[in-house]
Amino acid sequence: MSFVNTGGNITLDDIDKSLVTAIQNDISSAEDYQNAVVLPTVKERYEIYYADKDYYAQKFPKLSKVSSLVSTDVTDTIEWALPSLIKVFTGGDDVVTVQGASEEDDKNAEIMQDLLVYQLQRQNRFFPILYNWMKDALITGMGIIKCYWERKEDYTPFVQMMNVRAFQELMLQDVQIVKVEGPDALGSLTVTYLSPYYVKNAPVIENILVSELLYSADAKTLDEANFVAHKKKVTMSYLREREQDGIYANVDDIKQQKSRSMMDADIVEDAIGDKYDKMGNEVDDARNEVTIYECYTKLDYNNDGVLEDMIVTICDDVILRVEPNYMGRHPFFAISPTKDPHRIWVKRSYAELIGELQDLKVALTRQIVQNIALTNDPKMILAEDGINIDDYISGRAVIRKKANFPMQNVAMAMPVNQLSPYTYQFLEYIEGQKENRTGITKYNQGLDAKSLNKTASGISQIMGASTQRLELIARMFAETGMYELFRFLIGLNQRFIDQDTVIRLTNKELHISPDDLGGNFDLIVNAGISIASKESTQLMLQSMLTALMQVRSSGIPICTPDNVYNLFKKWIESAGFKNYADYITEPAMVEQRMVMDIQLKQQILASLPPQAVQMYMQTGILPPEIMQQFPPEVQALFGGGINGQAGFGSQNGQSPDGGIGQAGAQGLVGGLSRNDNRIPQIVPRQQGNGVSGPPPSVGGF
Repeated sequence: MSFVNTGGNITLDDIDKSLVTAIQNDISSAEDYQNAVVLPTVKERYEIYYADKDYYAQKFPKLSKVSSLVSTDVTDTIEWALPSLIKVFTGGDDVVTVQGASEEDDKNAEIMQDLLVYQLQRQNRFFPILYNWMKDALITGMGIIKCYWERKEDYTPFVQMMNVRAFQELMLQDVQIVKVEGPDALGSLTVTYLSPYYVKNAPVIENILVSELLYSADAKTLDEANFVAHKKKVTMSYLREREQDGIYANVDDIKQQKSRSMMDADIVEDAIGDKYDKMGNEVDDARNEVTIYECYTKLDYNNDGVLEDMIVTICDDVILRVEPNYMGRHPFFAISPTKDPHRIWVKRSYAELIGELQDLKVALTRQIVQNIALTNDPKMILAEDGINIDDYISGRAVIRKKANFPMQNVAMAMPVNQLSPYTYQFLEYIEGQKENRTGITKYNQGLDAKSLNKTASGISQIMGASTQRLELIARMFAETGMYELFRFLIGLNQRFIDQDTVIRLTNKELHISPDDLGGNFDLIVNAGISIASKESTQLMLQSMLTALMQVRSSGIPICTPDNVYNLFKKWIESAGFKNYADYITEPAMVEQRMVMDIQLKQQILASLPPQAVQMYMQTGILPPEIMQQFPPEVQALFGGGINGQAGFGSQNGQSPDGGIGQAGAQGLVGGLSRNDNRIPQIVPRQQGNGVSGPPPSVGGF
């Protein structure tokens, strides 16, 4: 049955009221679950991560009176795990690869892969987002990001003369006509119109707190949840700007809250914040904050008995926006270091995994500190009738003792119980348990100088075994949130990119049309996700390169130049360098440059006097007065002091075409130019004898 009461005559107001009631019921149910289960747990996990002294004052009230010392085991473990995990996703290899579902889609899959990398790295600065995403997951047990498409348009004025038929066609297009003048004597109209263009047309990715995500309590996964919402605080200025853009409506119906009470405080924000509550009202009403709920819900909106995906934005009982969910799912992507089957919220994170060991360590450390303090500065037992007790209480440097009282009868140190011999052994036991639970040891942190294993293979085996847990976490991140994010971005690109686009990635322009993004794609999570095997991969690739070169030198044709290039490319990427094209050049580009060198050489020779050409054909050297007219790049092309006489002239009996080809192969191809070696270099020339000036696009530093 639909959420709308079908009895009697139904008005739009009835539908709105029914929709508000349904959404508020979902919000209330989700917030009840969040307040009872999620928020207290998240607050405690943040307090454990920060080793909050107030948290330990409540946990150990007696020990906190004598010492406020804390241990940061949870923080240290997470901060040590993050670099290894970040390296997996930013170390050069593509963690998620786009492949065509069929051979026809392979070319478009490569374009889509480059576009996704550009959108993540350039348009969203994905590294800080990824860092916060993973850190939230390690601290709270769930890291969440939100991805949506943002499109901003502006208009450019155009003035154009056209006939009546062209004007009629213009009126059918998406343009705003400002002014029409004419017709003139020839029947032409002068039309002033505004042509729209995109200021921004790209995906947006942002981190959100786990306390800002609401979902149905009975859902086993976020994708199966009938209700998922983003709870966020925004200013009235934010809402009015979007009302002007046509996104929201009914903003003036919102009842603004004049002041923020302590009941409205988010306990998670208080835990991660400075525990400062700003009192008083804002001077400007546009700064006043309200809470809105962006709800991705499934409702039977048309009373056909089938749930439809809807997006409803609401503030209190005011509906700001209602629309069908064009994405077919919510835009939230969650990752967790561990996953509990059949539930969304994980019961055990790093905070619980190591938190109880950190608690033990804090208690023992405070006891040790207290015992040492009492040993070094013991409490005294004093006879009040033997000394002036006021001198002792006031801390005077001289304490007056009364006569006829022996010193041993006046003051004595209170005995202090020695520490149990098992105390420090128990601390070592705690450290061992922490290493067993996390897989992060002193050895793989480079802190164990007493290791007996000094062999390369032994060290490699130990490092590989110790990082298995981190590799599993990296695999969980890649197979869940990262995979779903890439799949979602592909759908957004295919839906919203409706104009030709030019992007620049690794100093290479890529022209993308909407047709280039069509097709069916598969996402492949690379099986080689590993934390400790980068060095071993580099050694393996280096051995393969050495063997391949030896086979090529022996004349056995088992590989092509493209095979060698791909192997070099993989070797450079495994070393962590993403700009591999700065070091090697594609064989096809080298061949193209050789052809261009031949053509350029032929053009220059055709413009020289016959005597100079004849001398070059015979000796492979141009006359000095001719060479001096050329810029250094062209001199290098003709072997001016660099290539010598190799590859030309009567020594090898080649024709001019053949000689030119050999000399060209050792000219600019030999790496003398410091320009981008991925772009074919052309030397412009002027008609006449020789080149008049240094060409701007050849060589140059």
